[in-house]
Amino acid sequence: MKMNSKTMMSLAFLACALAALQLTAHMLSAAAGKSGELVVVDLQELQKSYKQFNDDLGKFDLYQRARAQRFDARRFLKPEEWDEIDALEAKDLGKLKPEEKKRLEDLRGTTERRLQAIRELGAKTMPDDKDKEELKRLSDLQRTNQVRLEELNARLMDEIEKERGRLTEGLQKVVKKSYADLAKERGFRLVLDKAQVQFADDSIDITQDVLKKLNK
Repeated sequence: MKMNSKTMMSLAFLACALAALQLTAHMLSAAAGKSGELVVVDLQELQKSYKQFNDDLGKFDLYQRARAQRFDARRFLKPEEWDEIDALEAKDLGKLKPEEKKRLEDLRGTTERRLQAIRELGAKTMPDDKDKEELKRLSDLQRTNQVRLEELNARLMDEIEKERGRLTEGLQKVVKKSYADLAKERGFRLVLDKAQVQFADDSIDITQDVLKKLNK
């Protein structure tokens, strides 16, 4: 499942949020003054130093990791175990009885234990009939779960995309407002990405001014 790659999902979120910043950076401010001043902003510095951006990136990573773990925990469960873990996870964790918490942790570790058993059985150079039968039984669990796993994967990926979109939309609104506020204060009419121009004097770089508004 691609979702369980922390790096890929984090980079995807980073790219999506940066794209939102780039789109905003090229917006013309209708509320600006008439001086016609053009300014630039360093988007790389914004994404590095904007505290809320990095906080949201960390939250998003935890969000997608939790869903990856939810998927992985079900790969080698029996149907009745899958139903049981669904029922336990649907409850408020703080209200679970001690025996329920213990059972939930046991179910969450079942797939990994069965995967380890598959590795050990597969590594045997001379497996007997009992070993072969057990290896087939364990391997059949994932094949049996294939349709259900695909449905779960689609649902979890949809949740992740919606969460990423929600966070990105929020970032875009805040950054866009910071540009508009500075435009009113300083009278510029256009903001460009500093990386997209061949030369920009430091006097027209508003990156630190934007960061002050974003991080206040």
